[in-house]
Formats: sequence, C-alpha cells, structure tokens
Amino acid sequence: MLKELKNLNIILAEDDLGMQADLKEVFEYFFLNVYTASNGKEALEILDKQDIFAIFSDYSMPIMNGFELTTEVRKFDLNIPITILSNYDDRNTLQKFMSLGLEGYIFKPFYYDDIKDYLTNFAKKIHKANKLLQTVTKKYKIDFLKNTLYMNENVYTLTKLESDFLNLLASNAEEAISYDKIITELSEYELNLLKVRDLIYRLKKKYGFNYIKNIKDLGYTLEKL
Repeated sequence: MLKELKNLNIILAEDDLGMQADLKEVFEYFFLNVYTASNGKEALEILDKQDIFAIFSDYSMPIMNGFELTTEVRKFDLNIPITILSNYDDRNTLQKFMSLGLEGYIFKPFYYDDIKDYLTNFAKKIHKANKLLQTVTKKYKIDFLKNTLYMNENVYTLTKLESDFLNLLASNAEEAISYDKIITELSEYELNLLKVRDLIYRLKKKYGFNYIKNIKDLGYTLEKL
C-alpha cells in the first residue's frame, strides 16, 4: 500500500525551515512530489496551482496557521485529507478541529517509524474508501488523480464529474451500480436519472468510451478486461 503513495502529490506546510527540510526529505520517500509552504497562505496558493491529494500542516504558523488553513480549505473542498503536525501538549487546543474532518494528527517530536506507521494507516484508509488511484485494462487506462483517460493512443482530460463517476464504477467492479447509488454517492453534482444517462452518452460521444455496460434492472458496470 505504501508504494501507491508514490503516485500522490502533497503539500507540507511548516514555518520552521530546518524542520521543513527534514520532513520534506522523509516525505519524499513516500510521495511523488512534496510541495513546501511556510504558512497557510502559501499552502493555499500551491493548492490552487498543483494537483494535490493531501495536506500536512503545522498547527502554529505565521500569517495563516493550521486551523485557519483547514477552515479555508473546507470552504471549497470537504474531502482532501488534512493532517495536522503539532506538539503533544496542544492536544486540548486541537479539539477545535473536530468539526473540520481532519485525517489525523502527527505529534512532535517526529520519528521516522511514527510517520511510517501513520502513512501506512493513511494508505489503508484510501483503499477502504475505494478511492482508486488508477485503473488499467488492455483497452484503456484511467488516472483518477490527474482526471486523465488514455485510450487508443489518445490522451483525454476528463471533467471531475466524469472521473468521479468512472472511479465509482471501477471501485465496485464486482457489482452493478444502480441509478440510486450513483446519485447518492455523487450527491455533490446534484444528478438525476436524466443527467446520469446524459453523462454516459457524453462519455461515449466525446471519447468513444464504450466500456460502460447497462445491466437490465440492476444498473451499470465498467468493463475492466
């Protein structure tokens, strides 16, 4: 599972430059790219420009601290995993994060084994939530982190809805996904029956993606051969 983290980009927000350098070196063993910021404002600027999967942020920083950063991020992204780096003595103060849907905490002083154990559980949660990184078949490849479809020697950029929809089908490869489940799981897009059918039609029309199968009276499944 830890190997799959190597496909992910993260932000590391830490104002102590010595600590930032040390942590960056450790995180680079596990992740594809580690973008560093010295405060929450810089982290938001990176998040706006880069394809980021997760944020690891110090609690105490100038200009914008970890709590303020998390609050701002949650205004437009409820799902990105955010981990707070903090002193163990801050446990009571960190309770105010509870309503912001944090992934967890890593307490100082930082030790390699503690970070590795945390990231192992982090990777397990990704799998448990069926957040696939990619799906590869003989006929196509979908990179869900980059919202990209590779097919017939062509490269297509998917919309986030198209990518999330295909990820949902790929994550449930052993069963047909009903209209109701699609609408429920992708509720942020305010879909209905007509919009789901139109989405599937557009995937076929725009990209020639003909690998979504309609199972009568059950729903849809994704061909993965």
